[in-house]
Amino acid sequence: MSERHTVQLFIHGDNDREALEEFLDERYDVIVDDTLQPVDCYLVGEQMVPTYRETLREHKKEAHPTFTPVLLIQQEGSRGTVPLPSEQNGDGPPLIDEVVAAPVDRTTLFRRVGNLLARREQSVELSTRYEDVQIRFQRLFDSTNDAIFVVAPSGDEITECNPAACYLVGYSRDELLSVSPTETIHADDRERFRSFLQQVQEAGQGSTDDLTCQTKDGEKRQLEVSAATLEDSDQSPVILSARDVTDRKAYARELELKSQAMDKAPVGITITDPDREDNPMIYVNEGFEALTGYSESESLGRNCRFLQGEATREEPVAEMRTAVEKDEPVSVELRNYRKDGSQFWNRVSIAPVRDDAGTVENYVGFQEDVSERKEREMDLQLFKKAVENAGHAVFITDREGTIEYVNPKFESRSGYTREEAVGRTPASSNQANRTRSSTIGCGRRSFRASSGMQVSSISAKTGSCITSTRRSRP
Repeated sequence: MSERHTVQLFIHGDNDREALEEFLDERYDVIVDDTLQPVDCYLVGEQMVPTYRETLREHKKEAHPTFTPVLLIQQEGSRGTVPLPSEQNGDGPPLIDEVVAAPVDRTTLFRRVGNLLARREQSVELSTRYEDVQIRFQRLFDSTNDAIFVVAPSGDEITECNPAACYLVGYSRDELLSVSPTETIHADDRERFRSFLQQVQEAGQGSTDDLTCQTKDGEKRQLEVSAATLEDSDQSPVILSARDVTDRKAYARELELKSQAMDKAPVGITITDPDREDNPMIYVNEGFEALTGYSESESLGRNCRFLQGEATREEPVAEMRTAVEKDEPVSVELRNYRKDGSQFWNRVSIAPVRDDAGTVENYVGFQEDVSERKEREMDLQLFKKAVENAGHAVFITDREGTIEYVNPKFESRSGYTREEAVGRTPASSNQANRTRSSTIGCGRRSFRASSGMQVSSISAKTGSCITSTRRSRP
């Protein structure tokens, strides 16, 4: 703001104009011109008001909200043809802001003009602040990632939008301002959208996450919308802040599906938190509860070692411990105990779960009851040990009679090694026409006993016959 303000005079009569110019020139820069100039204050004689009324009114409207003062110098004996500030009606700022009667003394004139200029300075300062706020708001409006729509009270027109809104629906700003909101926002249920706007206008604000928008290309996108009215009235414009949550909702559905799959999986699944003391379980599924007999509430917050007991061997436990310390996956089989005290063979597989930086956030564990298989394996080991140490020759064939196994006693009595015998058939009398390379029979007929055991004659490598019993593998 300059130290000296500028004022413009519209005064009828050269003498009066020159007298005022001489008075005011002591403090202000005075402009005398028939054309309206951009100054800080206008001094208008009553007789000049009709000439400059519309020009001054238009200038004050354009400058609003900055205060542009007009001081009316009313002639002595005037009938008050110009309305005083308190008597002025209509839109926009009043035409006349202050009135002084002529002739006017210097002190009064300076006081009245000074008061008007002080009001103008305050107005200019406030207008500057207001303009700064507008600029900041516009920058924020344009730069926010959320799509913003300003919708007319009727709900039939978009009066403003930001670049994010244009990007969301694929329309340019001009295109978006020319279409009805219901052509883009919740186009498949227009009444639902209108109802939402009505609720916002009644309450002043609102939010929803079940609106959709249809892009220019016809694609449907799911929206999370926050809304508020811009004015305190029943018919106020509504500002909508919309966020595209299509991918988030799809991810949530996928996560829910995976969660249900984990909950209902036929094996035990656990998740532990290594950042907490003793790496406790923070999730167990229904399969774990069924396998161990422990409920979710009894399991969470505990390390899974509580399933171990006296019969649990240290080797697989140590292997798991080492793998966890090294952040490596591991699978072991060990004896565990159910809540009722019964034992079962548990195949435990543990794998680290890492974040994008590679840091282990959790461990996921899978538990499977392998008791039946383990018991069969142990029985088979015992049977194999017994057969290997048997005092008579034993061989096992498939259903077609091809040898699949022979024990050491068979090798020593027949002279055939295991490699030589496996894959061949012991010939009977009705197989005499087979070549020597595929049979090791000596021509005697074999017979099957009622017990399922079969007695055969096997030709030893030396040419002698060995009578052998066998059971065919089912």
